[in-house]
Amino acid sequence: MSSAAESSTEPTRAEPTQAEPPQAEPPQAEPLAQPLHHTFAVPAAVRPAVPSGGPARPDLLHAPGGLRSLPTRSVAEALSGIRLPCDLVPLIGLEAMIDPTHVVFAAEGYPAHEVGSRVGDELERIGCELNQIDETTLHAMRDSYVIEVRIHPDAASAKGPAGLRFPTAGPGSVVVEFRIV
Repeated sequence: MSSAAESSTEPTRAEPTQAEPPQAEPPQAEPLAQPLHHTFAVPAAVRPAVPSGGPARPDLLHAPGGLRSLPTRSVAEALSGIRLPCDLVPLIGLEAMIDPTHVVFAAEGYPAHEVGSRVGDELERIGCELNQIDETTLHAMRDSYVIEVRIHPDAASAKGPAGLRFPTAGPGSVVVEFRIV
């Protein structure tokens, strides 16, 4: 065989080129001066009235300009580090305002007992002490927080004062509520 035939069957190697420049790291976002949840303001016309001569509510602070700041304690802070199991996703209701002390998640395709068990395991993993209240409710204690965790096995059967409690939940959804108490 000729050497030309032999060389055509051998893989060819590309000659080394100039070294590629190192990839620049993506720009880092600057940290906020204050966490966003520190100043939810409620106009005076919306805030609850304090009885004249009565004590001011210790959980609300008066702010300049007739606004009142809501408490800074949130479910997000209380459960920092949690990894929600069972494909739990936030469930947004019909409320006009978001309440950082009460959040709701829904899962489809998982039985309620599995959702409850795996949420409990995850709460223990992040250091919560659990206290079972009843079949569907427990209190999770962590640091100075007490979080009520309530499982609704079927969102479609959970009724509220004005009908369905979770009208935006999908059919067969299991709903998990977390509320600071």
